[in-house]
Amino acid sequence: MTESTERKIIGGAGVFLLVTEVVKQLMLTFAVNGGKYYWWYFPWQLCSIPMYVCLAAAAGGSIDVCLSYLATFGLMGGVAAFFDTGGFVLGHPLLTVHSYVWHFVIVGVGLFAAARRKSFRFLPPLLIYLGAAAVAEIINVAAFDAGCRPINMFYISPRYLFPLMILKELVPVIGNTATIAVYILVCIAAAFLLNVLEKTIRKKAERKTS
Repeated sequence: MTESTERKIIGGAGVFLLVTEVVKQLMLTFAVNGGKYYWWYFPWQLCSIPMYVCLAAAAGGSIDVCLSYLATFGLMGGVAAFFDTGGFVLGHPLLTVHSYVWHFVIVGVGLFAAARRKSFRFLPPLLIYLGAAAVAEIINVAAFDAGCRPINMFYISPRYLFPLMILKELVPVIGNTATIAVYILVCIAAAFLLNVLEKTIRKKAERKTS
């Protein structure tokens, strides 16, 4: 498979995600929230970033970096979301279907990326994740302070208690800020382990074919 074909596949997924996200935002605003924008679902969550990465690949961004992100943080986020699907139910059947389809797509794209990636350097996808998390925090604070609430991108807003299962139990013990830091480190560790696993599988496959 050529790089051009890889870009078309990844880009096609990105366009699909973008179109369905626009429909989702319109439905949330007008069919669910009475014409008022629903800031909680602003598209900058961990599982939103694969859409932007796919579009970046289609636009000529480094294919190796894009594939590496999708195969690590993208795949990790998509799989992790299925451990708590309560957030998939959005007040309208079509939106609930969209949530499931979205996460199946980013998992599928992540697996495709894992099979096609040539570079296993972890720093580039890590920098994308950290940059996206920093932007999420800026959005969280700026939007909340401007009255655009509720909003909690990446679930790391300092304006709310950390909400995700298991780790939220740490809040009374170590505090909210430390719990958010632990969550970010857990995400990085999980993505790093995926990177190591994919590299190990690739090396074993190459030995068998050599």
